[in-house]
Amino acid sequence: MVDDERRVTIDLPFETAVGAAAGAIQREGLTILARIDVRDHFKTELHHEFRQYMLLEAWVPALAFEEIRADLDEGAATPIRFAVYELADGETAITVDQRSAPAARVMGRLRRLPRAAPLTPAA
Repeated sequence: MVDDERRVTIDLPFETAVGAAAGAIQREGLTILARIDVRDHFKTELHHEFRQYMLLEAWVPALAFEEIRADLDEGAATPIRFAVYELADGETAITVDQRSAPAARVMGRLRRLPRAAPLTPAA
């Protein structure tokens, strides 16, 4: 899968990537509302093993207040959700569910983290 404005692949172990994502989210002025361990939920509720996968829900409190105050139905759409998950090759992918200025700033920070070297064809 190709990285785009909503996805970045970094050369960090999963737990380190989760910490880096949380730090980038907080440095951009967002508050983390929830951390959801998807793998744990799948194991507990479905008895299935799954790769490490964490959802981080965040928002900018002042923006959320203004949006919800103007339209109570906006509450469901206000949080920004980031997914952090391990890939088979030891890298970690981070995606975001929406295109917004705060999400773009977080993803910009994450793009500055170590990236895997591109594969070169064997000679």
